[in-house]
Amino acid sequence: MHVDYICILHQTLFRMKKSLLVFVAALGTLCQVHAQNRYVSPNAFANVAIDTSIVYGSAVNFLGQTQPLVMDVYRPAGDLATRRATIIMIHSGSFLPSGSSPTAPTSWGNRRDSAMVEICTQLARRGFTAISMTHRLGWNPAATTQERRAAGIIQAVYRASQDLRAGIRFLKLDAAGANLYKVDTNRITVGGSSSGAYVAIHGSALNKASEVTSLPKFRFLAGEPTNYPPIGTPMINQTNATPPASWGGLAPFLDGFTAGSNQGPGSNYQLVWSIGGAVGDTSWIEAGEQPIISMHGPADPTTPFVTAVVNVAGTGNAIVEVSGGRDVTVKSLAVGNIPSSITGVNDNPLADTLPALKRFLGAANGFEPFNWYNGAFALNPAASKSRALLYIDTMMRYFIPRAVRVLNLDTSSVLGVADEQTLASYVSVFPNPATDYVNVSVEGTDLMITGYRMFDATGREVARKLNQREKLISLSRDGLGKGLYFVQVETDRGMIKKKVMLD
Repeated sequence: MHVDYICILHQTLFRMKKSLLVFVAALGTLCQVHAQNRYVSPNAFANVAIDTSIVYGSAVNFLGQTQPLVMDVYRPAGDLATRRATIIMIHSGSFLPSGSSPTAPTSWGNRRDSAMVEICTQLARRGFTAISMTHRLGWNPAATTQERRAAGIIQAVYRASQDLRAGIRFLKLDAAGANLYKVDTNRITVGGSSSGAYVAIHGSALNKASEVTSLPKFRFLAGEPTNYPPIGTPMINQTNATPPASWGGLAPFLDGFTAGSNQGPGSNYQLVWSIGGAVGDTSWIEAGEQPIISMHGPADPTTPFVTAVVNVAGTGNAIVEVSGGRDVTVKSLAVGNIPSSITGVNDNPLADTLPALKRFLGAANGFEPFNWYNGAFALNPAASKSRALLYIDTMMRYFIPRAVRVLNLDTSSVLGVADEQTLASYVSVFPNPATDYVNVSVEGTDLMITGYRMFDATGREVARKLNQREKLISLSRDGLGKGLYFVQVETDRGMIKKKVMLD
């Protein structure tokens, strides 16, 4: 009898010890803020908020008309960070208005084409501020001479580069003031697809008037008798008081791209992400300029992979010689613009292994294999959403680790120790002590409550409410006894634990 009593006592003590361990473990779990690593985790944030049609400036376009310049801003919803690395993406479209080509789908060539929306959404989920930006479009691909076509394209690139710089100044002015978009002005990347990548590269590399005036291929040399500038005139930096409308609305070429909207702050950025882009001449890539991470298909039918003449799609008429992804990378390496932090990072299994260059292999993958459209497109006949998403995944796996190193990004938890304290300051549980009900609220941010779980002092769950999206939730007592309880508040930016006493 005595032995039985001792056994029962031991069993009771063991159960109490086990319950205590479970309770301690539960408290540890409750105290954790569950978050993934910013920038490197594909789904560090569950939701994305989009600010659409933000006007960042205005400028005179190809037709001599003043037009607004707009962008869409993609943000990680509920993010508490006050500064985020920012990636500006610029769409493809050959510098022509969307829908202007009878052979191209109408969904192509604007800031809301499928690839731009998907890439920006994925970047925002990782914790970036992502921006899909448009710019002035227009030139005459049907011009009757090669020289006029060359002038048309370099002027289109120049106008777009000015607009890009105006957009960056707009973001820097916001960062210094209202800070609506939480841009880290020291960690700005400009990326783009095809013609958009031309803009990203030239906004960095084409930064001196002398770079254009010294190259014969970008000067008027034909000496046509009518409606034509004097022989030797640069194709940009027109000094004529009233140039023909077809030359476009070109502001004076000032070193550093100071022309355009939002004067005041600088317009530099730190990294270029070129997807199928090219530079007008590799001599424009100089030491000390932004690193360029390139992705390009050797079979690209629109932009040469190496140095060659780019032609008008459809007619095949020559425009001008440019240098694509491979030669851009070769020159960037030669002048020391690819930092040592990524020169040893090379997961490209090809004989032509260059750091900061990702090749899209195969004849069918030369042009935008990461995009899909609302109709057939001869430049990308195999286009489909499923195929494009696989390519975007590959692109992210290549680009993100390199961007992290180049920009020295902090990829620690989305909410670290300081951020946990910040989250706790936004979440309130009241009244406390409580008698009939408890309110849980978040205030002052775009943070949202997605649910709660309530535990008693032993760690046993006694109530829950999930799949919500509210700023205020009331918890009914529903017969719970007096004592200490723990409310695990779940938000779209992590979880936090709060104590509450029931009287």
